[in-house]
Amino acid sequence: LLIIKKDQFGWANLLNRYKSSKMVYAKLELGADGKIKGQMDFTLNGYEAIDARRDLGKKEEKTSENEGETQSEESEYSKMKVSFENLNDYEKPLKGKANYENTEFADVAGDKIYLNPMLGFKMKENPLKLEDRKFPVDFAYPFEETYYLNFTIPEGYVVEEMPQPVRTMFEDKTIKFDYLVNNQIANVVQIICKFSTTRAIFQAEEYKHLKDFFAKVVSKQNEQIVLKKK
Repeated sequence: LLIIKKDQFGWANLLNRYKSSKMVYAKLELGADGKIKGQMDFTLNGYEAIDARRDLGKKEEKTSENEGETQSEESEYSKMKVSFENLNDYEKPLKGKANYENTEFADVAGDKIYLNPMLGFKMKENPLKLEDRKFPVDFAYPFEETYYLNFTIPEGYVVEEMPQPVRTMFEDKTIKFDYLVNNQIANVVQIICKFSTTRAIFQAEEYKHLKDFFAKVVSKQNEQIVLKKK
């Protein structure tokens, strides 16, 4: 951006170098009927906090106007009853707590339970659709997403299958994905998932590599844990 003022002339860098971040910690119980319940804690910084505040504001507007329509794309926070700290203090991280309850992410079939442990936080599909790209991909800002998801499994069940751990990154290490599942305690399954970028813009010649990277993230985040009754 070229700045021209009476007492100033020069170029301003518009690239956003400030990283936005989201951290989710969940302590959950999985029932034999497939119901998941427990508590979640959120910490959001930067644009993650701005987007959440905006979505929550939209939800409040719709409620106050008594409109029956639902948002075409709700954030995961707006679907839950979350109590927030620093909601109107934009200089501080947005922190929240929620009592979580859901039946969408675990299917019971006979003596087995199929659990998608990333819940509603998983990336459902690859956001990069084109076969080729002539222009850079701009994410607007660097970001970091970290999830610590702990599940207590039903009594009488054991883990039969779970995703293999993976770590993948660009050669320059500017984009990374880590996914770890462990069952070190017999009745507890823990998932640690971290996805981060240290730059916002990827050039057209990096597009295929970037698309393949996102495909791996989507595939891993949609893998299931299989529990079997003893």
